[in-house]
Amino acid sequence: MVSTERFDEIKKLRTHVERLFLGQVSTKTVEKFPVAVNLICQLMRSPNPLEEDIKSKISDSLDFIGGSELTFQENNYVVKSRRKNIHTLDSKTTIKSLERKSRTWHRMLELYNQSELLRRGEDYKKMVYDHLADLTIVEDGVSFTVLQNRYELLMEGVDMRHCVATYHDRIKHGRYAVLSLKHCPSKSEGLYSRATLGLKLNDDFVSLDQCKGVYNAEINPDLLVIVNKVIKKLNDKSYVLYKRDMALSSV
Repeated sequence: MVSTERFDEIKKLRTHVERLFLGQVSTKTVEKFPVAVNLICQLMRSPNPLEEDIKSKISDSLDFIGGSELTFQENNYVVKSRRKNIHTLDSKTTIKSLERKSRTWHRMLELYNQSELLRRGEDYKKMVYDHLADLTIVEDGVSFTVLQNRYELLMEGVDMRHCVATYHDRIKHGRYAVLSLKHCPSKSEGLYSRATLGLKLNDDFVSLDQCKGVYNAEINPDLLVIVNKVIKKLNDKSYVLYKRDMALSSV
């Protein structure tokens, strides 16, 4: 018998996985949906599925499934493909092999991001998210800085050892925003380490997608309280996230 709490979490994950791929119309991709969803649901049926390590495995697996294939070429140069990792899943894929693929992909992604910084860093600085305000919020001793361009996004991924750089297209098209979180030394020093906040944008409404520490670690519950407070203030326009709203707020 599946508990109500676990059933609700499985439903949320099923919806999450489906939304990741509904924008793709390839028949082969659609055929992979049940495989991806069932693998994630198997993870949810692990003992104590709501514990932090299981949450991290699920988060990493979702990032891997939705990410682009990466391959090594000469001199350990990592190349990104247009093909998605979901195509590497089939009926023979097990939880262990999914986790192994995910770990390998995340390590390769670190190398790819580092090489991209060296190779195209100056170009990425010009890829500005000019619909977002140049905003830093300080709330309860924690600073929230809106990332302004692809270079900053890539640096965040390199520093934090996660795949936030893969969200570039969503930010560019106005569906997402990423904020870098740091504690302020003058307040609560040592209470929080760095974290990365991902926000879903739907017209004027902002909602929490994820907030992760280094290597996609779960954040301190106290920090989540502050994150939700900031999101509420963004929605009631106490803080202005969009440049288009800045003129109105100054009137």
